[in-house]
Amino acid sequence: MTKKNPVTLQDLKNCIPKHCFERSFFWSTYYLLYDLLLLSLVTIIYIHLVPQNCPSNENLILQIFWYFSQICWIWIAGSIATGLWVIGHECGHHAFCTSNFVNDFIGFFLHTLLLVPFFPWQYTHGRHHKNNNHLLDNETHVPATRKGFNKKIKFIFEILGENNFILYDIFTHAILGWPLYIFFGLTGSRRTPNGKKSKGIHTHFFPNGNAFPKGFPTWKIYLSTLGLTAVIYGLYVWAQIRSFSEVFRFYIGPYLVVNFWLVIYTWLHHSHPSIPHYGETEWTWLKGAKATIDRNYGIYDVLHHDIGSTHVCHHTFSKIPHYHAREATRHMKLCLGNEYNFTNEWWILSIFSTARNCMFVENVNGVQYYKGADDLMKEKRIKTEM
Repeated sequence: MTKKNPVTLQDLKNCIPKHCFERSFFWSTYYLLYDLLLLSLVTIIYIHLVPQNCPSNENLILQIFWYFSQICWIWIAGSIATGLWVIGHECGHHAFCTSNFVNDFIGFFLHTLLLVPFFPWQYTHGRHHKNNNHLLDNETHVPATRKGFNKKIKFIFEILGENNFILYDIFTHAILGWPLYIFFGLTGSRRTPNGKKSKGIHTHFFPNGNAFPKGFPTWKIYLSTLGLTAVIYGLYVWAQIRSFSEVFRFYIGPYLVVNFWLVIYTWLHHSHPSIPHYGETEWTWLKGAKATIDRNYGIYDVLHHDIGSTHVCHHTFSKIPHYHAREATRHMKLCLGNEYNFTNEWWILSIFSTARNCMFVENVNGVQYYKGADDLMKEKRIKTEM
């Protein structure tokens, strides 16, 4: 039976079977090994079926097949490796098992190999969970205001036109979004963890007041940066010994796919015209936790441990491991009723519709909803008629 709104946190906790909250080292390790074995298997198949070098110019069909197989391999390998990223992300929430040390050790190892600064991102991602859809304190994919959009982005929309701007927006999110955020804090919080207006350097690679609160252990930041530096140096040595082509095919290409999925998931989780964003006087933690949307990603739900289809559950109970999240979501859906956000729109269409319809909010006060191309075109028609 659907509960009447608003559903409380205790309602949600009571509706979920108790075993869903249990974190099992055995089952978490099982899925970690499953991802590693699956990635190893497709790598062996790729090495045995696809020549290392492109065939000679005399056979155009084989050349086309070779390049097509490279694209397929990079996409498949990167999509499987995203499952490892998801497990590292669960370690960051201490959802892998009951030992915080084991969570941090495995999470640091997995995310460092994927060039994620584990401990700094663990903190900023945790801050995102604590302040989801807060227009001042949320940490990621914070909407631009109309004023900010008009000042910094609108001219690009006017130069490119609606359709080209949508493609530009998708490209900047999917390809540039992760490095721009991790290096410079783009789309990050408007306020620092210490409650001041964010300005200046916001990076995950060395201590700074925009990303980290006073007293945050600096050794965690430096250790994470050192780990990434070691991986990058290892890639350099690999390229010197073997070739840059091999490094690109086996690491850089799949790595870009992992980044694509990372950004697409976080973007689509929190961007939809029906999802509210809250100013300071309207926001509560539970409102923010509910203000995300589940989507159906087909086969990628299997590869990525349901991270896209159980995100409402994840934001409400972030220590529920992924192998219990689908069951917990079924119960939460019944309990939430019309408060549960879900769309069955094909995820590729969702990327385009999100880029078109989720560009800015009016301001940072009250309850705000995304506006997009239709609002800009309407504004343009009004100005033309005046």
